[in-house]
Amino acid sequence: MDFKEFLRSLGFAKNEVEVYIALTELGPSSVLELSKKIKVHRTNIYDSLRSLINKGVVYSIDEPTKLFSARSPESLSHFLHQKEVELAELVKSIGPKVLRRERNKEEKITVTKGNFAMREALFSMLENNLPILVYGIPKDAPEKIGPILKEFHRERLKKKIVMKQIYNSEAGERVKFLNKMKYTEAKMLPKKYDSYATTNICGNRVIIFLWDGEITVIEIRDENLAAPYKNYFDILWSKASVVK
Repeated sequence: MDFKEFLRSLGFAKNEVEVYIALTELGPSSVLELSKKIKVHRTNIYDSLRSLINKGVVYSIDEPTKLFSARSPESLSHFLHQKEVELAELVKSIGPKVLRRERNKEEKITVTKGNFAMREALFSMLENNLPILVYGIPKDAPEKIGPILKEFHRERLKKKIVMKQIYNSEAGERVKFLNKMKYTEAKMLPKKYDSYATTNICGNRVIIFLWDGEITVIEIRDENLAAPYKNYFDILWSKASVVK
């Protein structure tokens, strides 16, 4: 995910992204300078600036010519914190209703997409303090998952949750790294077993990540289905090798 994609994930409109990034590059700028930089009509730039000022990430400077300046990218953490506070207040009012609905409707299979869905699925496996088994992990999975993977492992290690992972071929360095981590075992399979569907098994749940294009998350909650997946993991584990 690059910086533009990150801003879009925060709810910034396309022109807002362009204006904010232009201001971080140019420093204090007039609307005319911004228009020349990003090739957007001044009317649309004014609209974007108003929205960015309301978000608190841009401010105006009253000079002979009005200028606008971006707060540093680090200030986005304050923007996120404000959204967390607002969400917490909303959850207080709607949470009980959602909880009642979820209790009445346990879905066995769900399909979601995107990095946020993957993050939710990863961290949900830490809730019950049960061992986590994973197979079919591509070499580039850590890069695709991004910084949240380190956060996931930090939380897992705090809870002392055991994790066994089977990587695809050519992931030797990653396997070596993981085997130095507490509560963690990792192995690697030959190329003929390579898969681009990563399967996670935890308790009565099976969570599958499909890496082709936008990440797709398939979650199955069924003890009778989770058991054969675990058996299949055991077979693959016996065939996988430890990287020296």
